[in-house]
Amino acid sequence: MPSDNVAFAVALENSEPYVGGGNGGSGVTLRAAISTTNAVSGSVLGGQINNGSSQIQAAALMPDIIAQACHWIRPSASTGELAGVMIANKIAYPIAGPAFPTNTKVGGGISLNLGFDIAPNVRVLTNNYYSNGGGRYIFGQAPDFMIGRTGPMSADPLGVDRDRSGSYRQARPCFTHTTVGFNISKNMALDANGTTKIGYGTISSDGQNRAIQEVTFGSNTTLAKSPKWGALNLMFQYSYLQRNPWLVTGTAPTNAHLSMGFVNLRYTLPGQAPGQ
Repeated sequence: MPSDNVAFAVALENSEPYVGGGNGGSGVTLRAAISTTNAVSGSVLGGQINNGSSQIQAAALMPDIIAQACHWIRPSASTGELAGVMIANKIAYPIAGPAFPTNTKVGGGISLNLGFDIAPNVRVLTNNYYSNGGGRYIFGQAPDFMIGRTGPMSADPLGVDRDRSGSYRQARPCFTHTTVGFNISKNMALDANGTTKIGYGTISSDGQNRAIQEVTFGSNTTLAKSPKWGALNLMFQYSYLQRNPWLVTGTAPTNAHLSMGFVNLRYTLPGQAPGQ
């Protein structure tokens, strides 16, 4: 801890050679030689990658290295945070010559997060993330890399950017507004036959996501509050979501979208957290 207003930390996190397909996210299109389940987890790749359906046990070259610095500005309570991650992936293709060829690529990402007041009781929060090879860090919605054709096989990182920004009014009732969006870059190659597309992008209709956006509005009203009896809150939330794939063919719509509404009546028990 350099000072009361500045903090810095470094962490090592278990890495996962992730090619997408988990948590409802899109996966990469693999080469024909490794496109079967057995090839991914068994005889060919021997469980080297996680394709969403395999267990989270794929061997990684090294842990992800994460560095983070934070700065607090007092008395305004404004905050700034800068973080970075380095990710390394190594792939071996044991059935090609020369014997046991390998390919290693290093990717990473950077994040900038800010929080500040723009008016009395009105606060803005923004979280921004860009990576080349770190799609796993946005809830597994994007692959870290695709397996290309450079030499016997290569682990080529994918570019991903994400923004989450919002504001809230600290008054009664409390109002919130949030926008979330991320974009996934395409990274494609041709398979060994010279015609079949592999990787991530404009490959199959409605197959791989290009962008997802969400806008949310909410309110939180305290109906009653008592140190003896607790508190009763009424919450409303509305969200609009839109998904845009990389490729749409025929008469299919260019995007999929939906609206969601939530109502929450919450009772909070009386009391307070124990002192430290």
